[in-house]
Amino acid sequence: MRFIRSCATALCLYVSLLLEANGADELVFQARTRQEAPGGSSVESVKDLRWDPRQTAAIICDMWQDHWCEGAAARVVEMAPRANEFVSALRRRGVLIIHCPSGGMDYYEVLPQRRLARNAPPVVTREPIDRWTPLEPRREPLLPIDDSDGGCDEEPKCEGRIDPHQTSLIPFGEGDAITDSAEAYYLMHQRGIRNVIVLGVHTNICVLARPFAIRRMAMLGQNVVLVRDLTDTMYNSRRWPLVSHFQGTDLVIGHIERHWCPTIGSEQVLGGRPFRFRADVRPKVVFALAEPEYRTHVTVPLFARDVVEARLGCEVRILEGDPARQNLRGLAESLATADLLFLSVRRQSLAHEEMAALHAYLEAGKPLIGIRTASHAFAPRGPVPPGHVAWPAFDPEVLGGNYQGHHGSGPRTSVTPLAAAAEHPILAGIVSFESIASLYRAGPLAPGASPLLSGRIPGAPAEPVAWTHHFGPSKVFYTSLGHEEDFSSPQFVRLLSNGVRWALGRPVPIEPEDLRARWHLAAVPGAWEDGWSGALGRFDGFASYRTAVNVPASWEGKDLALSLGAIDDCDETRWNGEIVGRRGGFPPEFRSAAGEARFYSVPARLVRPGAWNLITVRVYDGGERGGFKTGGQSLSVSGERLSLEGRWQFRAGDVESGGPGSVEEIPASARFERK
Repeated sequence: MRFIRSCATALCLYVSLLLEANGADELVFQARTRQEAPGGSSVESVKDLRWDPRQTAAIICDMWQDHWCEGAAARVVEMAPRANEFVSALRRRGVLIIHCPSGGMDYYEVLPQRRLARNAPPVVTREPIDRWTPLEPRREPLLPIDDSDGGCDEEPKCEGRIDPHQTSLIPFGEGDAITDSAEAYYLMHQRGIRNVIVLGVHTNICVLARPFAIRRMAMLGQNVVLVRDLTDTMYNSRRWPLVSHFQGTDLVIGHIERHWCPTIGSEQVLGGRPFRFRADVRPKVVFALAEPEYRTHVTVPLFARDVVEARLGCEVRILEGDPARQNLRGLAESLATADLLFLSVRRQSLAHEEMAALHAYLEAGKPLIGIRTASHAFAPRGPVPPGHVAWPAFDPEVLGGNYQGHHGSGPRTSVTPLAAAAEHPILAGIVSFESIASLYRAGPLAPGASPLLSGRIPGAPAEPVAWTHHFGPSKVFYTSLGHEEDFSSPQFVRLLSNGVRWALGRPVPIEPEDLRARWHLAAVPGAWEDGWSGALGRFDGFASYRTAVNVPASWEGKDLALSLGAIDDCDETRWNGEIVGRRGGFPPEFRSAAGEARFYSVPARLVRPGAWNLITVRVYDGGERGGFKTGGQSLSVSGERLSLEGRWQFRAGDVESGGPGSVEEIPASARFERK
């Protein structure tokens, strides 16, 4: 019996080695397609392809030795070594490699690879296999980029030399074929090849239109995939839709995934990470969606495409799971190269591989954003399917929340930025707004969570509705908002946009309208044109400053001396709401006092000793730089002095009487007291 088992083992090993030697091991790909979604967006899905390598060909399209556009030529040189590794691995497994340069067949006439293609018997097809297969309006709309100028991204335009022969960085192998025509299909037909892998350049032109490429092969009934990381476009980023060159390539790839064929990545054959051009430094944001209640499969892809991709210039990948099947296919592959994970998932478990990838992603210190049902993303109510795993403590551990259900629908939630978090970059430009979303019971938050927004409905205590947290080194932003109608609110969209910037470590810009909408921190002394990355530019006109000062109890009953330095141009200064000084004249009788230092007396009757007092300064600037021109801001009495240099609150625009509000609204970072 032992002898029989040994023979059986040896036979299995022999058969395995024989199959590998003859390339008969199955090719397995995770092929990505896109389906149209409401609102003009799309959602990605992934399916397995299992192909016999003996029935598979790889087409290398137009990998030029030299191109008239210098940028295009340089990208071919950069991509070619990876392309060669890819086709070499396929060749070893029995895949037919067909080299399709842009011309110059006479140059290759003596090679056996050229004779192999030339000798394939012609095939009569339903439609003639032309040299060019143009846009097919019955199947596809216009391409999503304007390449009418030739697509060269260089400035000034190139007039480089052309060498259409294939780059020497991808050598011909034994058993390969060389052609630039329909001979490729004739050879595939002769060998019974039904599966076609396409790579090379350029996606918007030859990769789609040549007789051996995607459109024609798909129309002939071949099973086609594009290698999405081993291709490039002829697209000038100065043309519509005014995105980066690499984003333009992604848009064309998305067009192909919608209308022609799936795509795969070279890493599915070679391992490691997909190829990426060195100049392509876009962050990659993965959106994982698996909740049916709030239709985020509709709203989030629109936000991803219109804001994160189009405005923020990120690379976007959207995964839509099947909530009924506990399925988020492609998550592990996506997280391997992701820079940010955006989560809208409800009561799912994940396959072991996907959950392990999520843990690895967070342990690597990568950021996460969750909305609405992400608080119970991995806490399924029913049994966990075999091979899956839940994470019921995801909310307190990762998000920093404490989800305890929600109030009933009906009353609108009043959402208010918290004064203590007023200067957090996620709140840039955010003012109070309303949401139709039912209010989640989320408090108290976990230790270390920092609340940003508070929500309230009538007859119920306020609840945190947005906060930040850290899971180890990972930055986390979560909001319990995310109802379908929230995405119609400019405030909510701005909140998510700010959150994406913050999570990626990008500066969150403050716009001029933000500085008019609410108070922000400003340096005193200083000109307001110098702050907020120049958001106010050459702003002239009204503005207001305010701060709070804790007057020592020992100063009770004494008049105080308030020094503010020179202010450009004129001011009206109040102490606890009452005017204590003016310089210059406000419009319509404008009179500048830009060069005059302000020394104002504060009567003892206005002072609250041992307590906080409010100082407001209404300013008008008639031209050039506005604000506090010189230093020396202080409060003093009888030789004692309290400096007021530092950060004050600032608001652009005219706020009558120095601005409404109270001491309680001033954050600790904009207050002064004697140490």
